[in-house]
Amino acid sequence: MTYDQYIKGIHKIGTAAMLLTAVLTFIPALYIWIVYDCFPGMTIISGCVVAMLGQEAMSWFMEPTMYFPILGVTGSYLSSLSGNTTSMRIPVALSCQEAVEAERGTEKAEMAATIGMASSVFLNLGVLCIVLLFGEFILSILPEVIKGTFNYAVAGVMGAIIPMFFTMFKPKKKK
Repeated sequence: MTYDQYIKGIHKIGTAAMLLTAVLTFIPALYIWIVYDCFPGMTIISGCVVAMLGQEAMSWFMEPTMYFPILGVTGSYLSSLSGNTTSMRIPVALSCQEAVEAERGTEKAEMAATIGMASSVFLNLGVLCIVLLFGEFILSILPEVIKGTFNYAVAGVMGAIIPMFFTMFKPKKKK
């Protein structure tokens, strides 16, 4: 299979998955509307749409443009569907590309990013399942000292993300 054939297949699967996700997104709202006869009205819905557009519209154009050279076609679909692009998928992609010494934007870099990101999605789902099933029990047996450290989780994540952004667009090494 050539790279072009691979990309055509990825576009078919990715487009279908994105369209299916867009349709499935409305199921909870439709369920509440049909089962509980609860409809907020078009005024509230249109107000929410305008607020969301105002908040997110710029990132809908900027993020894919900024991240595409790192993620490639497959990684872009994966990150759009799985989320955590900035905090998890980009660092994984960069680490995998660095590990195989691939130059960003190449087929090798895209394959490394795809394998790493797919692995991170499965690992993320596994950890999420464990937390959902046993999270309350785990929290109940943790000492208060450990629970207190959760107040610093956002600062810890931001502290890890900021340096990553400075290394994301580093200049090419001269050979």
